[in-house]
Amino acid sequence: MNEIKWIKLSVDMFDDEKIKLLEKMPDGDTLIVIWCKLLTMAGKGNHKGYIMLTESFPYTEDMLITLIDRPAATVRMAMELFQRFGMVEFDETSSAFMLPNWTKYQNIEGMEKQRELTRKRVARHREKQLEAPKPVDTPELPPSNVTGNADVTLRNGAREKKEERRKKKEEVKDIPVAQQVDQSLFESLWKLYPKKIDKKKAVAAYTKAIKKGTTHDVIATGLSNYLRYLDLQKSWLKPQDGGRWFEKERWMDEYDLTAPRQSNGSAPDHSEYDPTFGKELPF
Repeated sequence: MNEIKWIKLSVDMFDDEKIKLLEKMPDGDTLIVIWCKLLTMAGKGNHKGYIMLTESFPYTEDMLITLIDRPAATVRMAMELFQRFGMVEFDETSSAFMLPNWTKYQNIEGMEKQRELTRKRVARHREKQLEAPKPVDTPELPPSNVTGNADVTLRNGAREKKEERRKKKEEVKDIPVAQQVDQSLFESLWKLYPKKIDKKKAVAAYTKAIKKGTTHDVIATGLSNYLRYLDLQKSWLKPQDGGRWFEKERWMDEYDLTAPRQSNGSAPDHSEYDPTFGKELPF
């Protein structure tokens, strides 16, 4: 993330015809809250209006349902309405939701400046790490007596330990970027997980998987499928403890994401949530 702490809201926001229509619908206040949350998520990510978890991984609809923390049916209805009103678009190329008017209302110049400052700060930090002086080994002294031999042995042992530590650090540096462990990425997944039990075990399992070569995107996609599966089967299936889910590498499971059949064989009724369902909009 690029550390944007603010977004712009127009003072005549509630005079907009689309906002007025949303307010008049069932759960209108909730729809406005969902819209404001989408605005803040786009601002926090600072990706020119795209709603992203990371620079390369967009939020899925199921992730948005979890983070927005409103009834799933209401969030889905809101996303459908926002897209029909032209407030939200789905970019097929990046598989991401985006706000098409973002550049029109936001201070893009200021946001780009913040992105550049963040990039420069990260670059300076990396340069300082590369410039850090390496420890100088103490030259070995020739033994003169028994005490001297003991001293030399101790010094040799200290140098060997120091060399082992240096080699371990080099091994960490040699790990490909894709395999290095960013705990903030784990935290983004843990925030989505519905049953937050045994986090320590979950962290250890996630770290082990990344070091073995599993990418964060693979784990995130698996979690997204699992959350979708839980939502489809929520009438009987409860989520597994978070620690055990990560420990068993459940992101590798294949989840049946086909919607379960309705008990009466009919399709779900959207009219309770959307009075415009099936009708042409007047604009």
